[in-house]
Amino acid sequence: MEDNKDYVLMDMSSENELTSQTELISVLVICRLCANQNDKLIGIYSEDGINNDLANKMNLYLPIKVYETDDLPLQCCWQCASTVLAWHELVVASVEADRRLRSSQFVTTKELQDSINQEVDDNVQQHENEKCQELEDQQETTKPEDQELNNSLVTRESLSKFCNLCDKQFHSKTELKNHMLTCHNLKQSKFRRKKSDINAPFTCPACPKTFTRKFDMHKHIKSKHPTEASTVQPSIRSQNLQVVEKCKVTRKDGGAYFACDICQQEFNDSSQFTRHRKAHFERNTHICKVCGKTFKCSAHLKRHVEHLHRGVKNFTCAICDLKFATKFSLEEHLNIHTDNRPFVCEICGKAFKQKSSLYVHNLYHNDNFPFSCDLCRKRFRRKGDLVVHQRIHTGDKPYGCAVCDKRFRLGHDMKRHLKIHVKNRQT
Repeated sequence: MEDNKDYVLMDMSSENELTSQTELISVLVICRLCANQNDKLIGIYSEDGINNDLANKMNLYLPIKVYETDDLPLQCCWQCASTVLAWHELVVASVEADRRLRSSQFVTTKELQDSINQEVDDNVQQHENEKCQELEDQQETTKPEDQELNNSLVTRESLSKFCNLCDKQFHSKTELKNHMLTCHNLKQSKFRRKKSDINAPFTCPACPKTFTRKFDMHKHIKSKHPTEASTVQPSIRSQNLQVVEKCKVTRKDGGAYFACDICQQEFNDSSQFTRHRKAHFERNTHICKVCGKTFKCSAHLKRHVEHLHRGVKNFTCAICDLKFATKFSLEEHLNIHTDNRPFVCEICGKAFKQKSSLYVHNLYHNDNFPFSCDLCRKRFRRKGDLVVHQRIHTGDKPYGCAVCDKRFRLGHDMKRHLKIHVKNRQT
């Protein structure tokens, strides 16, 4: 028996024996949820466990509480972990379904058909009223000798598109236009709006000419007033092109990438770089209706709803069949099987398999202590550390010895105490 492993005393009962015997089992091979030994275990606070938010989901849905400082087994079998994750997906899906059902309006088939028929009748009646009004207006301004001819033309025009030369009728203006060109060699004049109907909000600063688009105004200034071009604020497109050119980095092999001048993140595509940099200056205006989380981009909100609330996971691990919502998450997960550690701390050089693990590690390199105790004002970097500290004030001792019922505030205190029973048993 190795001295560097922790063990737990468990009562093992047999169906053929009335007596029970106590067996010494390593806590590293016991599932935290079913307390059975298993070869396929996942660490609750390992890279894979943090990636699936396993600890928070256990504390949310199960009647037990797990902590990183817990001295009980800090792993669970794949079957129990899959059950917890499946329950979370069911909860999220049911919340989304309830929201959609409550926002829907249920009607019977007969009510739906009656509503459609009523809408069609209203549209037909409105169209007939407009036609009648047009006829009345024309009759008031038309001479008596031309009124009969106009009435016949209006009637035929209301039925379909009518050719005034050969008396043929067509279902659309396009058919009539093609007919006039091929049969009569006549090209219909294009419809042009009046200048009074055109909204041109952009005015040239050097001349009175107006434009409907800002891009056209800038093009006009460069060609007609080159001396005034430097005084005019460049368009958004021109500003983006300048930033792209400024942040462009050429590789040794002749290729190029774009490095964000704000966060130094690199992109191979200029459009992705422009969209990413724009997000630095936008506010979180897109809100998820299910959980209330905010996003800067509508695409990010859509991806959040699809992956988290609707449970869409199209990427499957070929080794353990675990499903993931994004390709990036799958690639991170594969690092567990390959032992690849691409995420390296820039301060101490420690490498990690997943980005989330590096994020937690970096918390201990800064002086940010966001969690504060309400009683003694002591501050902590993580919420779990604050919870453990608060037991000093509350007197809570969640860890109990299975042999003598003695209780402890910290998990490692109970482990140290348990070794006393192990030594007594060996002697």
